[in-house]
Order: sequence, then C-alpha cells, then structure tokens
Amino acid sequence: MVIPTNNVAFTAPINPRGANPILTRKTFVPAGIQSTSVLSESVDEAGNPVTIREVVFRQDQRKVKETVTAHKDSRLYMTYVFEWRHPGASEEELAVMREREKMMSKGAVEGTISAMRSSLKKGRFDLLEY
Repeated sequence: MVIPTNNVAFTAPINPRGANPILTRKTFVPAGIQSTSVLSESVDEAGNPVTIREVVFRQDQRKVKETVTAHKDSRLYMTYVFEWRHPGASEEELAVMREREKMMSKGAVEGTISAMRSSLKKGRFDLLEY
C-alpha cells in the first residue's frame, strides 16, 4: 500500500545581500545541529562543489537532507528536502498539508541560516568543517 507523502524542498542563499557577518564554508554548523553525515560530494556542471548531508537536530532528533552548493567561499546556498508521510490522507487533505509544509520548509532553512549567523555574532559558534 502506498502511503500518501509530500516531498518538499526549499533553497535559500546563506549570504543574501546585506548579510552580516558573512558565513563561509568553515563557519557552517549551528549550535542546533547535533550531527551531520556526508552522504555525497560532487561537482556541478559549473565546477562548483556540492555536498549532500544528513542533518540531525539536537532538539527533537529530526533528520533532514541538506544540500549545500558552494560557488565562491561566501556564495553558498542551503537546501533542505523534507518527506512528510500522511497515512490515510485524501488527495485534498494532502494538498492542504503540502501548503503548510512548504511554509515550514522555508522557515526551517531560513531559521537555520539565521541561527547560524546569530550564534556567530554572539561568539558561540562551533567551527566545523565537512
């Protein structure tokens, strides 16, 4: 039996115009992340490194897949990919939940980037390389 599922991804620049401080590849894992596991490393068509990691959050042990594409050292993008399973949901219910989950995905990516920048400003940022 197929379980009704919403797969939602959201991408945001880590250093949008006016961001301060600028986050680099070396200042990348926020205090809210318990662990990361590199799933793959590759290079895109333009020669930019792409890292896909599984991220485990401290607060609720939630896991997400994160894709980071590095263009220049500070031109980074973060993508989270979520899979929400909704056993027994109708197509209509699934569509309503999908809209809410799109907003949650956006909030998760932007919230993670904001937390990283805030922690760095406060000097409470573990520098972890991957």
